[in-house]
Amino acid sequence: MDTAVNLPSHYGPSSFLTDWLPVDATAIIGAGIDDSTSPSTLVLCLRPGRHPIVCAKPGDENWVYGRVSEKRTAGKVALVQSPVTFGGRCYFTTVAGEIMALDLSPGTQWPLLTFLLDKDPPVNAEISSFLIRSQGRMLMVRYMFGANLVHGGGYDEKEIFMWRGCPSRMEVFEVDVTGRRLVGQSGVGDGQAAFVGAAHTVMVSTKKFPKIAANSVYLNYYMRQRGHFGAYHFEDRKATQLRAPKGRSRRLYPCACHWELEDYLVVCDV
Repeated sequence: MDTAVNLPSHYGPSSFLTDWLPVDATAIIGAGIDDSTSPSTLVLCLRPGRHPIVCAKPGDENWVYGRVSEKRTAGKVALVQSPVTFGGRCYFTTVAGEIMALDLSPGTQWPLLTFLLDKDPPVNAEISSFLIRSQGRMLMVRYMFGANLVHGGGYDEKEIFMWRGCPSRMEVFEVDVTGRRLVGQSGVGDGQAAFVGAAHTVMVSTKKFPKIAANSVYLNYYMRQRGHFGAYHFEDRKATQLRAPKGRSRRLYPCACHWELEDYLVVCDV
């Protein structure tokens, strides 16, 4: 498939920004594979804009934009991130912390992004959310911060920590796809550590890599640049800052004399 192809005329200009659908590599922030079609469909997440994803499978002449089936949170579904293929289907999170599923059912005119949960958990602060596969499960990691956590947020004070004077909270849920709900967890799991970012997330075995802290979440370099911590440890409910990277812009070089695995994983999703 070409990276820019002419769309069939029946799609109509009202459905797209132009009569052409460019797939610019710099606009891609993540990818997934949906096995509900034959052959499987490649799904690309795009940077904020009118349409959050494009889809195509081998043999297709055109990339097709996905559409949001409904809008629960106005203006916050133009960006989906953290794509995960689970059970043969693609799932994403929104900037509001919701979970969306891709519907590629036969006979559907457009790829549809539908809200998975019957009831979204309350959010009373700024939020970043991420999906990750772990030992046959799909987890959602949510990092919340802001004064609202302690002013009417309704959260357990023991689960709130301060980072640079800002109330913060890290939480993990298992995504019950069949039940369309989230099930609270005490962390990402013993012997596991999650590296999270908008483009992709990675779960690492701390038994194989003991230098990485178990039952912890590591934020990517982009979030650290915005003043957030490096890692959160569920065992003692503490956040820590890791080695500070040096360099300008996106040319990143950890300041240590050599790179560790966590350095690569932190920097790879900026």
